Amino acid sequence: MLAANHRASDTRGPEPVGSRFPPAMLSWILPLTLAVMAVACYAVTLRGGFVFDDVQNILENRWLANVRYLGEIFSSHAAGFDRQFTTSYYRPLMHVFYMLTLHLAGPVPWAFHLTNVLLHCVVTLFAYWLVSALWRRLEEPSEAWSPAAAGAFAAALFAVHPIHTEAVAWLAGITDLSFSAFFLASFLAYLKAETGGWAYSAGGAVLFLLAALCKEPGLTLLPALAVYEVARSHAHRRAFPEAAVCWKLGGYALAAVAYLGLRVWALGGFAPGNRVVRMDVTSTVLTAADLFMRYVAKLAWPFPLQALYSFQPVSSLLSWPALIGLSGVAAIAWGVWRWRHRPVLLVGASLFILPLLPVLYVPSVGEGVFAERYLYLPALGAFMMLAVPVGWAVGRGAASRVAVAVALVGALAGLAGAAVVRNAVWHDSVSLWSDTVAKNPGSETARAYLCWALSSSGRYEEAITSCNQALQFDAHRTDARESLASALAQTGRLDEAARQYEVVLNQEPAAAEALTGLGLVYMAQGRSDQAFAAYREALRVRPDYAEAHNDLGVALVEQGRIAEGLAHLEDAVHLRPLQGEYRANLQAARALRHAP
Repeated sequence: MLAANHRASDTRGPEPVGSRFPPAMLSWILPLTLAVMAVACYAVTLRGGFVFDDVQNILENRWLANVRYLGEIFSSHAAGFDRQFTTSYYRPLMHVFYMLTLHLAGPVPWAFHLTNVLLHCVVTLFAYWLVSALWRRLEEPSEAWSPAAAGAFAAALFAVHPIHTEAVAWLAGITDLSFSAFFLASFLAYLKAETGGWAYSAGGAVLFLLAALCKEPGLTLLPALAVYEVARSHAHRRAFPEAAVCWKLGGYALAAVAYLGLRVWALGGFAPGNRVVRMDVTSTVLTAADLFMRYVAKLAWPFPLQALYSFQPVSSLLSWPALIGLSGVAAIAWGVWRWRHRPVLLVGASLFILPLLPVLYVPSVGEGVFAERYLYLPALGAFMMLAVPVGWAVGRGAASRVAVAVALVGALAGLAGAAVVRNAVWHDSVSLWSDTVAKNPGSETARAYLCWALSSSGRYEEAITSCNQALQFDAHRTDARESLASALAQTGRLDEAARQYEVVLNQEPAAAEALTGLGLVYMAQGRSDQAFAAYREALRVRPDYAEAHNDLGVALVEQGRIAEGLAHLEDAVHLRPLQGEYRANLQAARALRHAP
């Protein structure tokens, strides 16, 4: 009997889970509950500040100050607001989200955190609707597991899972949140186009383009839709491809071409200079397999979570990481093939695997290749697959349903509690990097970040201790040495601070940050001529360095050279229009110029 006829049959038995409420009531009870769960687990982030590089991406981002920069945003790489950096990332909508939040609420951390929390809530709701819709289209009717129940199960796990903390609590995670929202919305529009007509298909293609403009893995929706069509043809015993399907996918393909055109136009190539780590083909494949299984393990057991993971490429086929990685990938591939007659498993596997593929290519991602935020959307695919065996267990009888309910409540409570605790760690940079060093004491990078965080937060004596520890691990880390010099200067140890800056400049003569810091030390020592020389050298090697413009401007004004100082203070405000300190210095200098 065809699947369509089977769905129309009068199947008797226990009511499906999720069908005991009137449909109208169920249509808002479940989404509301899921939204509350998503917000409740991550609301603690609203008390957090700007963490790690949030200050650079937001407060030091000149693009956000005025909509006239939109053209530059869409024609530059993701870090194009600061000419010091060059990336192969093209994510213009990240800056648009930041800009909207800034203009609606101002440069206050809670507003940006609220944007992330609300986006997570939206993604959770889309996850519920998408899994329910896919279940309805791809699965046989169940006596105990309705599409709404399957969708609620997957979305509930998604809402509270602590693996999402990095994506939600870190403001830079808005790229993962926004691309996932547009990705799922586009998939829903594609499904709606099956009965709603071309308008939904066109809207879905636009949403697909927006997903890619948020983050590159948005492009993986196109192959995911192709997998869905294969699964649907199997579920409905239809031939693939159909002409209508080709037209729909063709619209998405055109959107992909439009994105690639914008990307090449903005970057000057598809991914210029993106090979961060040099690896041969064998090492790349083995490392990708190892990474994939690490992601599977981290999603299954998200403890401990940390901001930075140590990871080494795999080069030997006989090493344990290679053997475990290849065996795990082979087992998963066999499972997908073995259960290919369950179309929902095939689609779930595509939603888990495809968005992960770009970050498994280590040469283009770099040393920070393993990151929890990369599991944000893939987690939904895993939970969708998990709904299949859970649905089977629910259908085994009343005792089994009780056991599943107890286990699910316990799992959700445990995961939610872990998410709340982990969110608190992301409250500020000091707590984040203190936690990271405690969990990964051998990471010299984590120690350098902690050193910087302590110095930036005014905890100078602790910073000095932390910086010295970081330099014991690697004496050539100029970032740790610059933080040490800054902390020493703030505690009045000017000669020591100057020596540390000089060590940095011996290693990197064009380090504008060290030159500017040395200028501050010279000014405090009364060596104004040497200070001016250091500032001007910093601006020679980095003409758009706002900090050097500001410090030189202040020094010139203090020396009575107000006109010269004003020019540099105006440059500083132009480069960082959101920096309140720079604006205050400029206003004070203007007041002095007009003073009698």
